[in-house]
Amino acid sequence: MESLKERLLKYYSWDEEEFAANTREPSFSSFPDLSGDEEAEKARGRILSAAKRKEKVLLYGDYDTDGIMGTSILHAALRRIGIDAAYFIPSRYVDGYGLNQSNAERIAKAGYSLVLLVDNGVGCRLEIGFLKGKGVDVIVIDHHSIVGEPPSCCAFLHPLTLGIGKGGFNISAGLLSFFFSRLILGVDDPYLLCLGAVSTLSDMMPLTGINREAVRLALKILEKDPYPELALLCSGPKIDEKALQMEAIPAINALGRMEEGHLTRRAVAYFSLRDPSKRLPLSSWMKEINQRRKEMTKQAVASLPITPGASGICVKSSLKEGLNGLLANRLMKLHRVPVAVFSPSYAEEGVLVGSLRSEEGFSVLDCFSALSPYLLRCGGHERAGGLSLKEGDFPSFQKSFLSYCKEHPFSEEEDPGIPLRLTECTEESYSLLRQFAPFGQGHEEPVFVLSNLDVDSFQYSKDGKYLLTPLGYGVKMVSFSLGKKDFLLKSRTSLYARFRRNEYKGKQILEIRVSSSSRNG
Repeated sequence: MESLKERLLKYYSWDEEEFAANTREPSFSSFPDLSGDEEAEKARGRILSAAKRKEKVLLYGDYDTDGIMGTSILHAALRRIGIDAAYFIPSRYVDGYGLNQSNAERIAKAGYSLVLLVDNGVGCRLEIGFLKGKGVDVIVIDHHSIVGEPPSCCAFLHPLTLGIGKGGFNISAGLLSFFFSRLILGVDDPYLLCLGAVSTLSDMMPLTGINREAVRLALKILEKDPYPELALLCSGPKIDEKALQMEAIPAINALGRMEEGHLTRRAVAYFSLRDPSKRLPLSSWMKEINQRRKEMTKQAVASLPITPGASGICVKSSLKEGLNGLLANRLMKLHRVPVAVFSPSYAEEGVLVGSLRSEEGFSVLDCFSALSPYLLRCGGHERAGGLSLKEGDFPSFQKSFLSYCKEHPFSEEEDPGIPLRLTECTEESYSLLRQFAPFGQGHEEPVFVLSNLDVDSFQYSKDGKYLLTPLGYGVKMVSFSLGKKDFLLKSRTSLYARFRRNEYKGKQILEIRVSSSSRNG
């Protein structure tokens, strides 16, 4: 068998040269320099002018982690050049996504002369035009798809127009805000980069190119200086991409999903002002809301009527509409079919708001196109999207959606896993694996397969429910889904697992976390 490094290189289709390039010391110097770009310079000039004239400036963000990070980054940057900008995070329920006409009118009446739209603005042509007519300049900092011409505004910053988004590559609005902060401040701020990296992970940007470099550099910074704003949202002593993806980001996202009013704006103060006296109460508040979100989603998954073996799932839920996406994603992973989950609209009577989730082989955008006669609004990406329809159209939509699912099943190709010897379940192997990190969208963490294992050598918890087999040198093979009963009729088996670093009684323990066994082992 090839060496573990050779197997990993083959898995990621890297050669030694690419391995060296992808594992070199991360540096700020690898990021794009926006100086000299016409739109970026125009935006900086307008902001510096606002600072000099003491103008009234507003940051208008979005209610997800990307929007909150982008708004926080720019709020902190503007404060450093003398602009104490106001900031507004719209409510998913009251305001909806992006700048709307009602809020545009409020902005004009409040006397703002400069507005920065962060993680929104691409589709706000009419609202931006209205503000322009009222003498309000607008700078758009967005990364969503441009349909038609960009809005006519003071300055338009977008990965495509800045030359960053070539070949379909995209970055988050938060990371774009960090790049722009470098131009405004003339320095590289490590903390602001970390916020940009969080937004990269939260918006599931491809972990290649500058996205990978940003997350790698942020993790290196956090290893030496775990900023309390992020550390308080993670339970372990070390902040890696898994801690951010599984703990910090869900806690931030839960605010926009659960809060019907405008309290989500507290997160901007938490991340931008960095007030030590408010860190603990605000982080505790975010974690408590996230815990409620978890409990509500878990109960909904257990209670919804799901037909086993169906080609798709299309259901109505009583949950808040902000939880539809999470519920759809959970059901999709459980049943391995496309899922659409709807709930009553908070703002529009007689309207259902839904989320659609899919995997390879099923295009959400193509599905929207095919079922467009039923839809009031829709938007999203290849594997995730939002939509709304009249409540009376739901039965017809449901029937058509399930028919569409039957004709467009997921691709059956499964990850075969990387072969792994028991003797390779070591700290050295884990250290090698981490050189290929961070893992995420487009650069997934590998699954390993341990083949032809002797079942008689397995050990279990006292009640036999869990596989707990010591492998030597403090390493354990652990499964919380497989126990003694799963191996009673087998003499040998294969197991599929990932490396996991866990903390137990203050000690760092390496685990081989088993997810499943072979069917015919």
